[in-house]
Amino acid sequence: MKYRIKMAPYNNCSLLLLIVFSITLDFASVVNCENSFQWKTCEDYQSRSTGIKVSYLKMSPDPIIIPHNIAVEFEAEVLTNLTEPFSLNVEVWMLVNMYWFTARIPVPGCCSFDNVCEMMLEEPPTIKCPAGAAENCIDCNECPPPPRKYNTSVTPVSVAVDDLPFYIKLFASGKYEARVTFSDAIGDVLCIDMSLEVATSSTKAEEPIVLDTLPDYCKALPPKKDSSVNDLA
Repeated sequence: MKYRIKMAPYNNCSLLLLIVFSITLDFASVVNCENSFQWKTCEDYQSRSTGIKVSYLKMSPDPIIIPHNIAVEFEAEVLTNLTEPFSLNVEVWMLVNMYWFTARIPVPGCCSFDNVCEMMLEEPPTIKCPAGAAENCIDCNECPPPPRKYNTSVTPVSVAVDDLPFYIKLFASGKYEARVTFSDAIGDVLCIDMSLEVATSSTKAEEPIVLDTLPDYCKALPPKKDSSVNDLA
């Protein structure tokens, strides 16, 4: 790699700092070519031994674009019978570079749903069944999801993310961290930590098409696993 440096009127210390800064920028451009979306099970996660196990998770586009349709691919297994209320809690932090350190700033307004099933099954639904769920033989009317394996082998699950108000959109682009926790009446069943990057767009997201019923090939699925012996009191 070649670097052009204007020699005058820098002293030796300034010249050294300029070289280091130039190499740092070049290194950062290489790092940014990698996928910004990363995930892992929460390190401090304390749950009962059975719940939901996720073995694969991917979100695209990367960076996440707002407004846009977000495609989610996953492989997961529900290991036990879950009991209502089935809740979802999302905590989000924006990462802001402050020269020599990165500040982790909580994003207000995110997001707690005390009874996901009730919100999905009411009319009209507050939380809509995502596009692609039926194609993967995921029945949103079965909530909480019964014990079995779930994946997006047919097509990714697609969720339309609405546009943001102008005054929020100005500052929305950047890097974020999030924690997503699912719980049932007994306790936490899944906790995932994520890091991702968000970019904004002026193009409006198109509403994805959602099937009303499961395709015929879903009838060939094996019977649901009976996990009652694994349930904890």
